[in-house]
Amino acid sequence: MKLTYLIFFLLFSSSAIAQQAVVKINMNPKLEEILNKKTALDKEKPVIAGYRLQLYFGGNRNEAAEIKARFTSLYADYNAYLIYQQPYFKLRVGDFRNRITAGNFQKTILKDFPAVFIVKDDIAFPK
Repeated sequence: MKLTYLIFFLLFSSSAIAQQAVVKINMNPKLEEILNKKTALDKEKPVIAGYRLQLYFGGNRNEAAEIKARFTSLYADYNAYLIYQQPYFKLRVGDFRNRITAGNFQKTILKDFPAVFIVKDDIAFPK
């Protein structure tokens, strides 16, 4: 008897038809406009949250430029960014996705730049 039910179930279950549905999302046109603007901005300047090493913080632009030149001559594979936030200049280097890789590089350059420390920053999107 159980075998009959099992055979009956197997024969008729394969012919069952699944239901299909269509989902329609109604979006506010203003929200769609904002999303399109955000997408355009992301394409212009793609950045993500990450970490950099700060080598200099102070008001002397010439000193910051000298440190940047020294860094780029020693570590040409890493990007250096001279940032001006009134009234200070900041020299930040690298584009690290996580704090661990930033810390490893910090240990590498500590002998040449003893005042280096890790900061959160928006970094260039990896290519």
